[in-house]
Amino acid sequence: MPGLMNLHAVVIRNLGGRASVARAFGLPTETVKSWPKRGIPARYWHRIVEMAVDCMPNLTTHELERTKPRTTVTAEAA
Repeated sequence: MPGLMNLHAVVIRNLGGRASVARAFGLPTETVKSWPKRGIPARYWHRIVEMAVDCMPNLTTHELERTKPRTTVTAEAA
């Protein structure tokens, strides 16, 4: 697994990029655009792990949870 790199961004890249992941979930690419920085939403983790079985066989939902990027809420967003 990648060390200090953002695992969520690496997973998305390994799965073919934002457009490919968006197609797999039937989502607009714009929806997936923020995932590399904000993290893949937990509701998609099981499917992401299934999709990554060939390119990242050691990926688990626990690893996605453990490495989810921390985002801060700004005063405007709160």
